Amino acid sequence: MTGGDIGDPERRSAVRWAAVALAVLVPAAATATVILRYGLNFPYADEWELVPYLAAMRDGSLTLDLLQAQHNEHRMLFPRLVMLALAVVTGWDIRAELWTNHLLAFATVAVLLRMLWPNLVALPPRPHALVALLIAAAVFSLAQKGNWLWGWQVQWYLALFGIVLSVHALSRALDAAGPGRGVPRLGVAVAAVLLAQYSLASGVLLWPLGAVMILLHPRPGRWPVLAGWLAAGAVATAVYFHDWHPMFVPGVPGKLEMLGRPDLLLQFVLVSIGGLLGGSQLQKAFIGGLLVLLMAVGSLRLLTSAWDRRAEWLPWILLAAFVGISGFATALGRLPSIEPDGSVALLVGNGAASRYITISLLFTVAVIGLWTVVLTRLPNPVVTTRGMGGLAVAFAMAMVPANLSMLTGIKRHYDLTREGLACLLALDEKSAPCLARYMNHNPEIARLRVETLRDLDWVGFAGRE
Repeated sequence: MTGGDIGDPERRSAVRWAAVALAVLVPAAATATVILRYGLNFPYADEWELVPYLAAMRDGSLTLDLLQAQHNEHRMLFPRLVMLALAVVTGWDIRAELWTNHLLAFATVAVLLRMLWPNLVALPPRPHALVALLIAAAVFSLAQKGNWLWGWQVQWYLALFGIVLSVHALSRALDAAGPGRGVPRLGVAVAAVLLAQYSLASGVLLWPLGAVMILLHPRPGRWPVLAGWLAAGAVATAVYFHDWHPMFVPGVPGKLEMLGRPDLLLQFVLVSIGGLLGGSQLQKAFIGGLLVLLMAVGSLRLLTSAWDRRAEWLPWILLAAFVGISGFATALGRLPSIEPDGSVALLVGNGAASRYITISLLFTVAVIGLWTVVLTRLPNPVVTTRGMGGLAVAFAMAMVPANLSMLTGIKRHYDLTREGLACLLALDEKSAPCLARYMNHNPEIARLRVETLRDLDWVGFAGRE
C-alpha cells in the first residue's frame, strides 16, 4: 500500500470535517455576535425569581425541595443548579448564562450531526456541509430572539439538549450488539430524559415516545430494554408529579374547555412549528403545514421502502412527534391570554413566541434529518447531492429572511432590558415602581429583591454592564 493510498482517504476526511466545522461556525458566530452586542447584565422578568435562591444559598438554607419546587408547570431543578453555579463563579453576571445557552446549542448541534453521520459518511464533503449548515442555522436561529438575551432561558436550552441526547442515546443503546453492551448508553438516555424533564415539563413525554421507539426498533432482545425504560419512567414521573399542582388562572378557560376548540389548537401548533421559518402568522401556519406534509411524505416513503432500516430514521420521527404533542399540550394552556384591559383572548400567535421556537425548531431539524436519510438512500450520488442542494436552497430562502426580520425584535428586547438596568442602578431604597415593570412583580416585592441583591454584593452594582 502506498502513501498516496493512505493519504487520499485521510485528506477527504480532513476536508469533510473542515467543511462541517465551517458550516456550523457561520450561524453560531452570527448568534454570538448578537449576544456580544446586545447581551446585558440585567435580571429580566422571571430571572428575579432566582434572587431568593441566591439568598438561601448564602444563608445555607438551600434544600433539594426548594431547588425542584414548581415554577408554573415546570420543576426547574437543573436550570436552577446551573444558574446558581454560574452565580457563584461570576457574582451572578447574567451574561454567563447567555454564553451557557450558546454552548448548549453547540452541544445540541454536535449530537444531531452525530445522529446523521452514518448516512453522510460515504458522501462527498459538500452534502456534509449543507446538512450541517441547515441544522446549525435552525438551532442557532435568531427567531429565538429574546431567548439568546435572557439568561433564565437556560431552562429551554437544557431541555433542548436533553431531548436530542436522549433520543440519540436510546437509539445507540438499541443498536448495540451483544448482551449488556447497550446498558451504558441506556443510562445516558435515562439521564438525558431526566435533564429534559426537570428543566421543562414537556420532557415527561419522552418516556412514552421512547417506549414506542423501543417497540418499533428491529432489535430482537428489546424487551428487557423496554422494561427498564418503563420502570425508570414510572419512578421519575411519580416523583415529578408528587405534590404537583396544575396552573389555574381565574377567568381563563381551562384545558378541558380548550379541547372544544380543535381548530385553534391546530393553528397554534402549526404556527409554532412554522415559527422558525415564517413571517406573518398566516405564513407561519402555512409553513408549519408544509413541514408536516414533508414529514408525512418522507415517513411514508421510508415505511414502504426501508422498513428493515428503520433504526436509521425512527429517531427523526420521534423528534417530530415530540414537537407536535408538546405543542398541543402547550396550546391547551397558552392559547388563552389575558389582555391589558383584563379581557381574555385566544391568541394563536402565541405559538410563535421565541421561547417555544427553541423546542419547535426540532420539527424543522427532524424534516432535514429524515429527508437526508431519504436522499442518501438514492442509488445515484449525483441525484443525492442535487437533492440536498435543493433542500438547502429551499430552507435558506425561508431562514435568511426570517432571521433578518428578527433583528428589530432583538433590538427592542435590548432597549427594554437597558431601560430596566438603568432603573435598577439608579434606584433608591424607598421606591421601585419603574423596576416592577421589568420583573412582573409589585413595587414592594421589587424593592425587597433589590435590597437582597445589595446585601449579596451583586456585581451589577459595580458597574459591570
